[in-house]
Amino acid sequence: MTRPRPEAESFVAELANAGMTPEVCFSPLLSIAPTGNPVTLCNHDAVIFTSQHAVAFVPNGQGQPAFCVGDTTAVH
Repeated sequence: MTRPRPEAESFVAELANAGMTPEVCFSPLLSIAPTGNPVTLCNHDAVIFTSQHAVAFVPNGQGQPAFCVGDTTAVH
């Protein structure tokens, strides 16, 4: 599994719940972490979130209309 560790573990748990027991090697290719740089969206008409992680760094899209790629992103 090359996704960040928490997402990889969640996916493997879903497989187990579906009755599958794959042999898994966890090898995350990246780790999601804040940069420390503030995000300001006030000069934009809307925001597009392509990841649930992005939503965590800009809660509520700072009041801008938000378009989300995927159901998981939309609920965060």
